[in-house]
Amino acid sequence: MIFRHCLCLPFLAGTLLLSGETVSFGQPPAIDDAASDDAPAVDAPDDEESPLAKEPATYQQAFDAAVLMVDIARPRLARRYLEQVLVTYKITDDDLLKLRDQHGPAVFLKLANVKELQPFSTQLLNRVNDAFRKRGADPSRVEDLIADINGTPQERAVAILALRAAGPVVVPRLLQKFDGAAVGQQRDQLMYAMTKLGGQIAPPLVAALDSSSPAQRSAAIDALGWIGDRKVVPNLWFPAFSPSEDPGVQQAARAAIAKILEVRSQRVESIKPAGVALELKQLAKGYFHGTHQWTLEDDGDVSLWVWNEKARRVDLVQLSPEIASIHVGSRFAQQAMTMAPDDREAQMLFLGLWMASESLRVGWDKPLPAGPGTAYDLALLSGPEMVSYTLADSLRYRNAPAILALLQVMGEVGSKESLLAKDGERSPLLAALSYPDPRVQFLAASMILQLDPDTKFRGANQVVRILNRALNSSLSSAALVVDVNVQRGISMSGMLGEMGYTPLSERTGMKGFQAATSRSDVDLIFLEVNTLRWGLSQTIANLRADTRTSHIPIVIYGSEQMRPRVESLLSRHSLMTYMLEATQADNIRRRIGPFLKTVTGPKLTAQQRATQMGAATFWFGRIADGRRTNIYDIRSAEAALFQVAVDEEDLAEDAIIALAAISTKSAQDDLKDITVNASLDEIRRNAAATALRGHIYRFGDMLSKNEKAELTSSWKAAKQPALATALAAVLGSLKPGQRPGGQKEVGDRLRRFPPPPLPLPMPMPTPMPAP
Repeated sequence: MIFRHCLCLPFLAGTLLLSGETVSFGQPPAIDDAASDDAPAVDAPDDEESPLAKEPATYQQAFDAAVLMVDIARPRLARRYLEQVLVTYKITDDDLLKLRDQHGPAVFLKLANVKELQPFSTQLLNRVNDAFRKRGADPSRVEDLIADINGTPQERAVAILALRAAGPVVVPRLLQKFDGAAVGQQRDQLMYAMTKLGGQIAPPLVAALDSSSPAQRSAAIDALGWIGDRKVVPNLWFPAFSPSEDPGVQQAARAAIAKILEVRSQRVESIKPAGVALELKQLAKGYFHGTHQWTLEDDGDVSLWVWNEKARRVDLVQLSPEIASIHVGSRFAQQAMTMAPDDREAQMLFLGLWMASESLRVGWDKPLPAGPGTAYDLALLSGPEMVSYTLADSLRYRNAPAILALLQVMGEVGSKESLLAKDGERSPLLAALSYPDPRVQFLAASMILQLDPDTKFRGANQVVRILNRALNSSLSSAALVVDVNVQRGISMSGMLGEMGYTPLSERTGMKGFQAATSRSDVDLIFLEVNTLRWGLSQTIANLRADTRTSHIPIVIYGSEQMRPRVESLLSRHSLMTYMLEATQADNIRRRIGPFLKTVTGPKLTAQQRATQMGAATFWFGRIADGRRTNIYDIRSAEAALFQVAVDEEDLAEDAIIALAAISTKSAQDDLKDITVNASLDEIRRNAAATALRGHIYRFGDMLSKNEKAELTSSWKAAKQPALATALAAVLGSLKPGQRPGGQKEVGDRLRRFPPPPLPLPMPMPTPMPAP
């Protein structure tokens, strides 16, 4: 961006070369701001001739020269002079503030927007802003300015201008002054100064409404009324109508509302407390449901003014959008409960926000802290109906932290009846099995297993699929592309591969559906807008109707002209978005990143995957040991259980127990393979042999002749007595005497065994002497 700058600076007036080079003071040539981000930085060659007759000798002169060089379209020289300002002269914060006072703030922003001057121009802007914030917040300076408010009219005018320039950082000290200010001129002077600071100070004034000081609350409310920003009215409802509010504060809040809304005070007085409670509840909903739109800083955080009771002042903090929503939303929910103590929805919102806060505080993969005074115990005391109601709402609006916390509580307060539909609504525990985050799915499955239902229920197969996926901890996330155009589908798959997904590709909607339902690792589905056989709407309907795929986010992609065709689909189905066709993986990541962030949590770490694998193996063992295979059909997990038994020594016992409960021949073969595997430890082989014997007794002998020969060979080769005994028990369970030729085999084995040893020789009795 090129801008013009006043050239009436003393140093520059006589330094331009008046011969040898023509300097144009008209509109300078444009510098291309839209250059690619990948363009190399432009360095000024040391021998580039400057139009200045004399090189700068101070940081002020170097800065003036940089500004002039931009004006005359010499960005390389401008960059050189900016580097001198920052590096050669080692400019201090005081020097920067002098430049800001002299030139104003706009010049630094404009320099920062000229790409050829970066990074020096952006470094300069950041340093100027930091120095200005420090000066504005300097307590001694703020105190001097506040003192000048009560000085002469000229001193007061200068002080107000300086306070306004400093911005919201002066509000904490201004508010504290009201605690000791006498009613009258002193207080009026402070209020006059504060209102002159404008709408920029509304956020810290709103934070001051949580102050324990009635004087500060009243001052903040009065100032908000004079500033007149309608956006702050929701924050005034509670102090205006709370039955526990100080009467003076209450009247000030009602007067401020009337002033801001430009209505007569009688209209505000006529508002009913029930209406206020409803308004506060709606506000809390927006934060709990994630519909409130925050203004984010460059790092993605929210700058939020909050009341610091310990310091008795307002402070500016940096919070994630989730934490900021919890802070503000819980405040509104608590206010709504105060106005309407028996409102179940307000109670639910407050509990849900608290549980989300705890989940984020300790981490998604950690158990919640329990004990007196904790949110966990608060939820327990609220009872299963409130917890279930809050969980259902959290699922509806995809508040993952709250869901994870509430599922833990459901494991304590829930019962088998928690799996039943109520009022036509699916059980929230079962609904959580279809949530598009593996943490939520796994925790829901674990809580259901903990309740130990003893009859078949809808969702049992989902529980097994979730456990099965957890056993396959090495599986990467797969993304399925459905596109009739082969070349375009290959291109899209390649870009998804660059993003870390295992790419899958199909040409028709039907084939795509079959691929998605046959695998447990598909985390994302891309459908080209012209999907055929099935068409787009039919493909989506089938994906959403099947419990195996109903939770998978879907991205429809195509041209801008095709977007209107899918608007109705997007409105009818959840977990869907539309994306313009992309040619680079970074473009896809940028376009769908915000969408994925709202429907899925961060990817599981290797440690978290390992933890889930251990828990899944445990639950499979419990299903088998508790004879619940009539409820949970675990046959689909057989291959994964066998792999765990072979590869994971610490998890092998539960995996072997689970294999023993699967009635198939292949499961019997798996147990035999583990038993005869000489590379495995004795404990595992013993456990497998015991399980194999039990499997044979329970489901019958399914081993082939060669497999039995393997067992016999292993028995003969066994060096550990316990293993040899376990193998002997397996061979005995095969009932060798009942098969053809088996009786002879038993006889041969008995015949070859040595006879029992004689007892130790007893001493011969001493013969009695002859009479």
